[in-house]
Amino acid sequence: MSLNDVSGILDLENSLPNLTNDENQKVIVQQVLSNSYLRSGKFEEASKIAQEWLQQDAMKFDGHMLMAAIAVSKNEKEQATASYLQAQKIRPTEPSPQLAVINLMPTTS
Repeated sequence: MSLNDVSGILDLENSLPNLTNDENQKVIVQQVLSNSYLRSGKFEEASKIAQEWLQQDAMKFDGHMLMAAIAVSKNEKEQATASYLQAQKIRPTEPSPQLAVINLMPTTS
């Protein structure tokens, strides 16, 4: 699916209500949609997915990582850092949240 292919995104959006019996498939579709939304600047749509994940499970690592990615895309560094740190608490051995926080730190030259 091309990021510019609106019909592909619409097909995925339309498939979600039909995936009520297959939670794994639904999560995969939501992950693809959230990435497409992020890349196309549709932050509100991506945020709805992250909020749904976190409403279902406040300890969902992917929900916090998605919220952080949205905040980074919107140049909201404090919110991004807070979301990455929450994700790090959930999976302390996962390096990606810690590396992301380091990348958000101001550089000195």
